Amino acid sequence: MGESLIGARDNMARAIFVVAMAMAAFHLYAASPFWLAPNLAVRAAHLLFAVVLLLLLSPLRRDPMKVKSSTTSFG
Repeated sequence: MGESLIGARDNMARAIFVVAMAMAAFHLYAASPFWLAPNLAVRAAHLLFAVVLLLLLSPLRRDPMKVKSSTTSFG
């Protein structure tokens, strides 16, 4: 079971790396004089990349038994 968790973590790290590199390549291409994209399209693509990276970096479900308190919780 431990090996499958390590494999899943490696796959997640690869996915984050691929999306981040795609985002960087998109920004370099969008800033180049070879492509004149509408400003709205560039902003929408940037937002899409950012949301995908945020969802990959912070899992949607956490085990409530493991997370007892957060540093940002008040009370």
